[in-house]
Amino acid sequence: MGTILLIAVTVALAAVVATLVGGLGAGAIPPHPTLVVTAALTDDAGHKSVTITIDHRGSDSITASDIKVIADNNDSGGYIEKKLSEMGVTGTLSVGHNYTLDNYSVTDLNTGATISVTLIHIPSNQQIYANDSVPLT
Repeated sequence: MGTILLIAVTVALAAVVATLVGGLGAGAIPPHPTLVVTAALTDDAGHKSVTITIDHRGSDSITASDIKVIADNNDSGGYIEKKLSEMGVTGTLSVGHNYTLDNYSVTDLNTGATISVTLIHIPSNQQIYANDSVPLT
């Protein structure tokens, strides 16, 4: 009886360890970088555009091809949803580096307005950054 109980406990413990290590079949784990996102508005003879800068301040590195940017100038008619790699950004962003996403056309925005910016880690489909009020400078 004691042997059967010992085997049962061993099998149960092995199942628990396998579940913890295997993660219950979870997908990719998103990175957890510390990011600062800024936005600047340019008005060139009436043609307005926004430059978004993603500045990596700490923790995990991120790969450009794994990140999707969603930027919305709220109710003013501009919207971007693209992978960084579709915007010409390549490589890995690590601490001390930044990506600059240039010249995205917008309408009806002025300095001091805000845009929302969300960054999605594509393999895990998880947000790694979200801010509904990034001020335009």
